[in-house]
Amino acid sequence: MCDLFALTKRTIHLAVLDGIDVLYVEKLRGHDKPEPPTRVGGRVSARTTALGKALLAYSDDETVEQCLRVAPSHRTLHTILLPHLFREELATVRLAGVAYDHEEVRLGLTCVAAPIIRRGQPVGSLSVSGNAHDFDPGALAPRLVATANAIAMRLVS
Repeated sequence: MCDLFALTKRTIHLAVLDGIDVLYVEKLRGHDKPEPPTRVGGRVSARTTALGKALLAYSDDETVEQCLRVAPSHRTLHTILLPHLFREELATVRLAGVAYDHEEVRLGLTCVAAPIIRRGQPVGSLSVSGNAHDFDPGALAPRLVATANAIAMRLVS
């Protein structure tokens, strides 16, 4: 996480799935505006964040369906509210290996996240957030995936 922060100077998050929420377990605060509306220990619907999408894309069907049964609080005009569109988004995440939040949580804020997979299960996700006007999340995706994979390799069995 520190290496990503040093490279990007943008906000880095580490999160886990707790029920149908993303639970933030670490945050390295960048200097971009707008700042992500997050805090360590904070929760947000997994359906509204790149972190959550990265986790749900590799979760079992029951977990995904549980999330879809509860409508997320509407965040912005870009938040994906329809279940069939959200399922399509998760399929795209599985193919790409990364998830994106294009101003779905806060206008002006974009994010890319990668799952941390251990023994075939998502145990966490890692993200980089930045200003939607000057941050290209796709350009950082390969480095983010490599970092998430490195974290997974270091996890104790």
